[in-house]
Amino acid sequence: MINSWSVKVAGYIGKELDLDDKTMAIVSYGIEVIIGALIKFTVFIIVPWMLGVLVEFMVAYFSFAILRIVAGGVHCSKFYRCLIVSVTSYLAIAFIAIYISSYALPYTYQEIYWGILVFSFLVVITKAPVDVQEKPIINPKRRLCLKIASCLVVGLYMLISVYWHFEDKIYVASGLGILFQVFSVTKSGAKFFKLVDQII
Repeated sequence: MINSWSVKVAGYIGKELDLDDKTMAIVSYGIEVIIGALIKFTVFIIVPWMLGVLVEFMVAYFSFAILRIVAGGVHCSKFYRCLIVSVTSYLAIAFIAIYISSYALPYTYQEIYWGILVFSFLVVITKAPVDVQEKPIINPKRRLCLKIASCLVVGLYMLISVYWHFEDKIYVASGLGILFQVFSVTKSGAKFFKLVDQII
């Protein structure tokens, strides 16, 4: 649907500006990205806000997304599939965070969060970055830089959690968001998301 919209808009712009096919293809892709981003932003704000979990949702999302930029991971084949999986996952994490944080545990949630970060660091340093077939990471130097950047992001999360204290539900939401991303860079995660992609 988004692709057809972008093609139509690009076609109109191409006729008005007398653009060649190559330029129109670039314009079409740009429009598709913008439309997708607007839809995603709207859904990511409205749905969790209506359900009363906007803060937890956003914590999970940004904890996931920042690490994903450098660590990579498996992708869904269609935009709507990605949107469904993302919204469902972050909502689940948000509600789980609120529920779990109401219970007292033998360790503090901050300590558990640190444990998650240590585990994530070990996975990232061995698995990241994970590329996709459409955009393979061929340059060894770039691959090394992305691996280092992935480790630094995990280190940044640790640093933030050491110097600032948050509510227990924030630790849980961020920790689960990070684990969700870390899972996506493993072979098991790739198989799982491929299966989900086929089902939706």
